[in-house]
Amino acid sequence: MRPHLRYIAINSVGGYLFYFFIFAPLYASQNGISLEAAGWIFSLVYGVQTILSYTIGRIFEKFSPNWGVVIGRLIYGIGPLILFFKIDPVLFITAMILASFFDVFYPSVVLFERAIFPPEKRESIYRLINFVSESMKMAFLVPMVALRLQPSKGLFFTQFLAATAFSILFLIFLPKVSTGSIVHSEGFKVNKKNLLYIYLGQLIMFLAFNLAGSMMKSYYLHNVLHGGSREMLISEMFYSFTIIGFLPIAFKLKTSKYFNLVLGSIFMSLFFFTMAIPSMSTFYLAHVFIGAGFFMWQPARDALKFQNAPPELGRWEGFFQGGNIFSRIIFPPVAAYMATHLSYASVFITAGLLGVLSTFFVLRVKGEE
Repeated sequence: MRPHLRYIAINSVGGYLFYFFIFAPLYASQNGISLEAAGWIFSLVYGVQTILSYTIGRIFEKFSPNWGVVIGRLIYGIGPLILFFKIDPVLFITAMILASFFDVFYPSVVLFERAIFPPEKRESIYRLINFVSESMKMAFLVPMVALRLQPSKGLFFTQFLAATAFSILFLIFLPKVSTGSIVHSEGFKVNKKNLLYIYLGQLIMFLAFNLAGSMMKSYYLHNVLHGGSREMLISEMFYSFTIIGFLPIAFKLKTSKYFNLVLGSIFMSLFFFTMAIPSMSTFYLAHVFIGAGFFMWQPARDALKFQNAPPELGRWEGFFQGGNIFSRIIFPPVAAYMATHLSYASVFITAGLLGVLSTFFVLRVKGEE
């Protein structure tokens, strides 16, 4: 089996592991941690990481990114394990710091993928990664919904096991990339202007999610819609089934990467505007928009990013990831203040406007084919 196919198979647990960041804030809200406290907790968590991200990106230009991926995932796995045993504010902070360390090491993921993914297949590979990952997540979540299980401690423990299995399989079955500067013979010209617009669009979209992301969504569901774990699971099923359903459509239409990037940005902006309407129906509908948007946006973004990047991509990724993480220091307490003193809708509408601004930047990307 080719390396990128082995990677897709091993990374099949990725969507389920990411669900930790969706469910953990809801778990905190259900265990007496207030929105204001959660805002400062998230601020502290990402403050710890901001210092490290750019440095990690540069380190793995010179060393094997394999170790960055494995170390990041192993540290991540300790976070769910902590919450499996107990939750209080200190342990919640500790768990979130450890789990979020995968973001710090994320530049090594980008460098590893650039080295092993054939250039002409990158967008298709990312689509398959999303499809397989969300299908695997459904294998965990559907039984929980059908059997009306409360996905708290069992979910955390299985995430710890999945993270550990990922790391072991990654070391055993995937090729070692000697340095993060290894690239295919791309056949594309470096275009730093395009790359800058792609990264600016990515950063601003991430700002929108940092303002109105998993923390805000969890407390909104709990405090305004009066939903719980089951409703969160169902919303994730809407998200995952949308991605699964879009795969055959995307391969049949064969639209350009530029078109997919722009339309995906529009759908992701609609997610926030739809969330601003306080009903469970629109909460579920919003997850259809984000599923369609992410499925189109992320593969196109990364394919275009690699296509236009110079060999020193790690420092670009590390720099903008650092900016992304830095915004997370500021935005959680700001979002908590807005939700408490204005409304949750004000947070989602502001995030939607950031999504529109992100779309403006990606519209300026040219010559991607």
